[in-house]
Amino acid sequence: MVEALNSRERVKLILEHKEADRIPIDLGGRIAPIRHEAYSRLVEYLKLERNIKEMEIDPFLFVLYPDIKLLDALGIDFYHIYTRGPEYIKVREYSDRGHLNEWGITVKTVDQYAQRVTHPLSDASIDDIEKYNWPDAKSRDRHRGLRQLARHLFNSTNFSIVAEPVSAGIFEMAQHLRGPENFYVDLMLNKDFAHTLLDKILDVYLQLTEGFLEEVGSYIDIVALISDDYGSNESLLVSPELFDEFFAPRYRKLIKIIKSKVNARVLWHTDGAVFNLIDRLIDMGVDILNPIQPTAKGMEHSLLKETFGSRISFHGGIDSQYVLAGGTPEEISRYVKDAVSKLAPGGGYILAASHGIQYQVPPENVVAMYDAAKEYGVYQNFKTRTIYSYQE
Repeated sequence: MVEALNSRERVKLILEHKEADRIPIDLGGRIAPIRHEAYSRLVEYLKLERNIKEMEIDPFLFVLYPDIKLLDALGIDFYHIYTRGPEYIKVREYSDRGHLNEWGITVKTVDQYAQRVTHPLSDASIDDIEKYNWPDAKSRDRHRGLRQLARHLFNSTNFSIVAEPVSAGIFEMAQHLRGPENFYVDLMLNKDFAHTLLDKILDVYLQLTEGFLEEVGSYIDIVALISDDYGSNESLLVSPELFDEFFAPRYRKLIKIIKSKVNARVLWHTDGAVFNLIDRLIDMGVDILNPIQPTAKGMEHSLLKETFGSRISFHGGIDSQYVLAGGTPEEISRYVKDAVSKLAPGGGYILAASHGIQYQVPPENVVAMYDAAKEYGVYQNFKTRTIYSYQE
């Protein structure tokens, strides 16, 4: 029997693929985010004081720093900290709910979601890439106050601290700058252009990451690299061969630098049906895969655990599209019970929603997910569970 552990101890064991007292659970950051509308309803539902400061909501309408009272009420094991990346700096604001960020991209809120509506390198040449006004990644102001925050969290709480140095992966940022259609053509027909563009983005990310880790590296447990979605619901968006040519070498370089500077695990985010990339991610040095989208082809909990469970940890796995958004608390509890029974044995699983908790998710559903995680994620109580289908 494992005695009750604090969050940092619990996460350490789980990421060593050992069983702890219970599974860790996460809410927050850009890997387990919650929209500000859902957050506000959740705080009210739990009868906690609402505390959202202006800087705590990111440009894409998710809460950056959930109140510690809320995290404690739900039993959350993690706290996420961020550098002030180019995506998050508003260079210019417009009257139509839009703004220009440091990448030179205009972001506009359309209906309920923020969208990137311009692609400043859509007509660029290689020379234009070289001359482009790239974000100043070396600015010390990006990391202002983060050393003090990380030190405070490390010394005054038991949270496992997650550092998030970038807010979009090199694949996604290339699409944002170039336009998705253009960049997919580049990967096949304009390879020199694609390599040049990716190298420039990587250079910004290397500098952001190194500067951030110099400030907080002594205090963190996980470095999260997001968001780089390589899968749709049915298949990969790029072939494994293109991934090997354009993306794996650059991520291998970034991850090598991270692990040379800090004693921390690397979490990597990619949505969709990415089963056929997971071996490559492990080879790149990825320790934790997020968000485990269970509705995507090949991403079933039992298949992932059986195939990769001894070599990589999983983060996420609770379907947010259908179950959290459309299920009842009872259905959510059953779903969590089954997910835990498949992913948690032997360690290597952190429970969270498989995508951001969206604006329409009712607070009782959020509470049901975390209550079920704490009830059914206790290792000494594990039993074989009946497979649960949301369609039942």
